[in-house]
Amino acid sequence: MLIAGVILTSLGNAPANIAQATLEQRYVAGPLLGRVKGVQNTLMQLAFLLGAALAGATMHSIGPRAWLWLSAGLLLAAFVVTAGLTVPQLQRRAAFQD
Repeated sequence: MLIAGVILTSLGNAPANIAQATLEQRYVAGPLLGRVKGVQNTLMQLAFLLGAALAGATMHSIGPRAWLWLSAGLLLAAFVVTAGLTVPQLQRRAAFQD
């Protein structure tokens, strides 16, 4: 079951990683690309650590189903903030530097 879960996750993760790299290269100015990737990787690792700590500490109090819904909501909120605020701001900054 664990192997099937890893395979399923990998099948969904590969297209997302390809799209992410393409969008970064398209919308982030060359001089800022390293900084953007560094900040993004740092925030992602912090989110993983925070999520693991919170899930372990609160699993019994709110249950796994509630955590699944909460994580989906948090991912949706992160997408909206990224698509609505971060990407346009990077585009403006890149246009200003050109």
